[in-house]
Amino acid sequence: MKWFSLLALPLLVVACATQPKAALNIELRKSEDAAAILSTARKVVVAISSRSGIGAAKLIRTGSTWPPSIIIQLGVSNLESFKMDNGRICVDTSLKSPRLIPYWKAGSFLPSSAAPEGNLEITKTRTVGTIEVAVPKEMLAGNPEVITFEWIDEFRN
Repeated sequence: MKWFSLLALPLLVVACATQPKAALNIELRKSEDAAAILSTARKVVVAISSRSGIGAAKLIRTGSTWPPSIIIQLGVSNLESFKMDNGRICVDTSLKSPRLIPYWKAGSFLPSSAAPEGNLEITKTRTVGTIEVAVPKEMLAGNPEVITFEWIDEFRN
């Protein structure tokens, strides 16, 4: 069994070394939250664990362009609110919201008084112990430097 472990370690190192590095960083608002960025050739998954169920983060582009597909994986049981803003447009959704939701110009997010700019599609998927939110292509359009988002879990500690 020992020889198997010795052989498996170099294979793991090679497998990790061949994974493309994501051209983005993440900053979390709360120090008790944690994040990992997992990158493949086709997509980037930003996995976040949130102890309190309420938090916020900034995705910061470090490369010349955003990856073609970004999934935000939140370690929450439900999603009462999920807001996202790229400095140009902003959205507010939840797990119960339909896929097609309205968006507003950034800075004018007052749904009760401002008419939305249009609609965009946000895919939200519940998996075992997480909620996954696909960042819509409209958030990546124009190649913004930062995308901010915040979340509230419906059932929190």
